[in-house]
Amino acid sequence: MGYASCLLPLASCLLPFASCLLLLSPQRVDWACSLLGWNCMKFRTARQQRISRYRRYLAIAMVVSIALGIGSRVYTVPFAAWLQNPAGAIFYELFWMVLVAYIIPELAAGAIAIIIFVLTSLLELLQLYQHPILEAIRQTVVGRLLIGSSFDPWDFLHYCIGCMIGWVILRQLQRKVLTPKSYHRF
Repeated sequence: MGYASCLLPLASCLLPFASCLLLLSPQRVDWACSLLGWNCMKFRTARQQRISRYRRYLAIAMVVSIALGIGSRVYTVPFAAWLQNPAGAIFYELFWMVLVAYIIPELAAGAIAIIIFVLTSLLELLQLYQHPILEAIRQTVVGRLLIGSSFDPWDFLHYCIGCMIGWVILRQLQRKVLTPKSYHRF
């Protein structure tokens, strides 16, 4: 009983430190754990390390897609109206695809593309429905960015293009990062 009661306050103090370790590379996590006398990296399998590296790339891709998506809406260029809507829709698709891949890392890129295309198409069709709750959500900036404010049939084409680009990116990333090195034939 005394041993467990001593470990509980220690674990609660180290929880913020441990959550920061998730963002670090495996080498830094191993170094930090060795400082504490832990041997946590020894038990991580090669598959877990590949998934961790894949998620790190996806987190970077999420930040980039958010920045480019918002930037495409804010930044004005000549032909801004012609360029802003398609670019925003494509980055919107890329963000959702990367988010789903981050949550379910071993789901095939093609399945992610189909799921996201169907769901975002349903959200686009939902813009035709003018319910007071949806209108209240659309009045906020986040609501406008996530569920949109007006129906545009051309968005389906932009969603399709975004899903195809996302499928290519995720497929290549999955092949390079998730596939074990022994599976490469060339």
